[in-house]
Amino acid sequence: MKTIVYSCPYVPAEWIAAHGLLPRRLVPLPAEGASIAPRAEGLCPYARA
Repeated sequence: MKTIVYSCPYVPAEWIAAHGLLPRRLVPLPAEGASIAPRAEGLCPYARA
């Protein structure tokens, strides 16, 4: 099985897996001195509620 490394928060891992690939999300670290705030991109608004 091929592994796909992705960083886009809008691509669901289930979609990649449905095509026979192994998804691995790469989340970039914050820049030096930047605050570590939770990100909401790619999170379902119903799951956030």
